[in-house]
Amino acid sequence: MIKKDTTKFQYSPNQIRKVIRKSDFWKYKLDKDQLITLTESIATEFAENNSETKGLETIDFRHKKIFITNNIYDTLTIRKTSEILESLFHVNSFSREQEILQLKYILETEKSFSIVRTDIKNFFESISFYKIISLLQTKGIYNNSFLLHLNNIKRELDNHGHTSLPRGLALSSTLSEIYLEEFDNLIRSNRDILYYSRYVDDIVIITKENSQKKILDFIKLNLPEGLILNRSKTRFYHSKSTEKINYLGYSLDLSNALKIGISKNKLGKIKKRIILSLKQFIKDSNFEILLLRIKFLTGATELRIADRAKKLVVGIKYQYALCDESEIQINLKELDNFWYSVLVSKKYYISNKLRAKLTTENLIKLKQMSFKSGYSFTITNSLNPDTISKIQEVWKYE
Repeated sequence: MIKKDTTKFQYSPNQIRKVIRKSDFWKYKLDKDQLITLTESIATEFAENNSETKGLETIDFRHKKIFITNNIYDTLTIRKTSEILESLFHVNSFSREQEILQLKYILETEKSFSIVRTDIKNFFESISFYKIISLLQTKGIYNNSFLLHLNNIKRELDNHGHTSLPRGLALSSTLSEIYLEEFDNLIRSNRDILYYSRYVDDIVIITKENSQKKILDFIKLNLPEGLILNRSKTRFYHSKSTEKINYLGYSLDLSNALKIGISKNKLGKIKKRIILSLKQFIKDSNFEILLLRIKFLTGATELRIADRAKKLVVGIKYQYALCDESEIQINLKELDNFWYSVLVSKKYYISNKLRAKLTTENLIKLKQMSFKSGYSFTITNSLNPDTISKIQEVWKYE
């Protein structure tokens, strides 16, 4: 039962300003001078229209329906509702680095263990939005503007013929955490479990040597209604294994926890972004933006954001700071080999199309781009929001 005073949670202009993120500046082309007027307008409209939404859009991606907000009003009010729920239910921000460090510590210190790796099938699609609202009410949430907002979102989902949590909205992650709170606490209380981590639908458990099946049965028995484990993605590992486990973008060697690198999935994602960038160049012949995209992938980029004093730098060196130096050098070499092979190979269709569009001078410029150099020499590009938006547009639905 919620005991915190919910009346203090408001959608005031100041509170709405607090949920603005760096990505909003380039997505909606915001300006520092606009913020006060903009948030005052949103707060007034939200209050006068009884916490209404303006409408969500959907796209189909990999056979799943993805919901997106296409206006700053819904983006900020939905995010504010999510923040209120996080505060009420003490939903902690997930720290990728802390989880990896804790996992690394267990692998280093425990002599004999087993690992259960699994995930929950069709996670968001299996959680009823109606049941979430009912759950909130049983926990003491009544007649608040954010509950009214949730009901308005539910009505919008109904209009789309959708009854479960909307994939694509950060609010869904918050609601799913509330829905699985008791489950998480129950799993952590099991004495056979040495380590438990769940990131959305992805679960990693380290357990005592001979309790793999026992733990898996325990998970299945206690999953909330409507949720089932994905059998095809369930894996078991042992402490004596020489395999690597991929989690949260990192790859950890079970035989040597110090050997942390970038996961295969993330390396694949970077390679895919390279291909998408080259395909777009073949279409539009815009070499300038292609060069910016490859610089963005291979080096580090400083984001210039209005109203933010602190610099924000993104890139492999910063996103994978926990990697062991020897392991990340192997990863960078793999990426460089892939990049160079796409440029020079005579076997690949895209390579032949690419070289037909490139001048000799431009091909030389691309050959000079290197993941290893970008990492070692911390090559930093400083870009404004509009340029970042243009760079990332071809990777939007990768």
